Amino acid sequence: MTQEQFDRANKLQNKIKYLEDKNNAFERVIDRLKGTQMQDIQFRLNDAWVATPIGTIDYSDLVNFLVQQRLKNETKIEEMQKEFGKI
Repeated sequence: MTQEQFDRANKLQNKIKYLEDKNNAFERVIDRLKGTQMQDIQFRLNDAWVATPIGTIDYSDLVNFLVQQRLKNETKIEEMQKEFGKI
């Protein structure tokens, strides 16, 4: 294995670990949201604006978004693992 291949493999391994950690965090949030009876989440931006806006997100929309992000990351992980296997 050349130094260039080693560096590429190391970089891929770090990216895979990062995405796996993100997916684990997504999964914890998804599990917690699925266990609630609430319909939406209200949030308030904490910034320097005088009239701080309040937003509302539907729980099911948030869960669906998190699931989509997790699936997107899983696809990236699979692609990186294939590339890692070729090195």
